[in-house]
Amino acid sequence: MICFLALSVNNLGSIQAVDELLKPDNMPNRITRGVAVTGLVNVLSGFLGVIGAVNFFFSPGVIIASGVASRFTLIPISLGFLALSFLPKTIAVLGNIPSVVIGSSMIYLMCSQIAGGLQIAMSQKYNLNTG
Repeated sequence: MICFLALSVNNLGSIQAVDELLKPDNMPNRITRGVAVTGLVNVLSGFLGVIGAVNFFFSPGVIIASGVASRFTLIPISLGFLALSFLPKTIAVLGNIPSVVIGSSMIYLMCSQIAGGLQIAMSQKYNLNTG
């Protein structure tokens, strides 16, 4: 239960970060649906004994880096991953990708994430006078 509460906070933060970037309409309902779907998927995952879905705060960085915010682009990728699950030799080849390549990709995503955060922060007017 404690892990689920922590994941709920992470989920809410991820949704709100994307909200600041894209400014979609009807955000309260989107937040409610997002948290509910993530919760139901994690309950189902618990019953099946597998790791559940987790939203990552990387999402704004990926959106900025790729220029694509549509969730429908995930359908071909998910079908590709499903096909890969039936090809163990291909998975073994992918497992041999050097950690430097994977680390470089993660650094690129993190830099995009920082740029996204700065872009969001600079687009808003904050009163920084504390005195």
